[in-house]
Amino acid sequence: MHDVLAHRISLVSMHAGALAYRDDLSREQIRKEATIIQGTSMQALTELRQILGVLRSTPVGEPQDAVEAPQPTFTDIGDLVEEACAAGLPASLTVEVPSGLQPPVAVGRHAYRMVQEALTNVRKHAPGARTQVVLRGEPGSGLHLEVANEPVPVWHSPSASLGGAGLGLVGLTERATIVGGALTHGTDADGGYRVSADLPWPQEDS
Repeated sequence: MHDVLAHRISLVSMHAGALAYRDDLSREQIRKEATIIQGTSMQALTELRQILGVLRSTPVGEPQDAVEAPQPTFTDIGDLVEEACAAGLPASLTVEVPSGLQPPVAVGRHAYRMVQEALTNVRKHAPGARTQVVLRGEPGSGLHLEVANEPVPVWHSPSASLGGAGLGLVGLTERATIVGGALTHGTDADGGYRVSADLPWPQEDS
């Protein structure tokens, strides 16, 4: 629930902030921002209903995965980065994996959620900071995932950032552990922040 809703709400906050703090937007730009806010809010409500539906319909003791809605995949990570850019975060994506190959479904799904949460954290704590998302790996070597943002721009107003309880980083660590991987996070020497994870990608049987 935290993964999905925090992501959507942070997007709404970013676009609402543009309307609140920028007085140079044209009527068309204002309409575009308002439309994005409306669409993102509706997505959040839809996803919340799906989550509540899972909680209501899952019998006690039955894994929730059995009744979950379709889950995101590794190839959907590009959409996350595009979404972040549309919300005003200067983000880029580098993918270095063998052409036509993807990590196992579970690993790809968790990688998506980890990038989603990491980008949400950047929007909350370092809005406007240039961010790089790197995905690198191959069968037998594992998947390396990295989301690194530069320091908060000097023109950024601290009052515009969103607070947090640290649940996102806890969730990131749990996701890495679930699939047998490991995660590290912390401040870089230049004041930026980096989240790195190494996830398993077994060698395919020949």
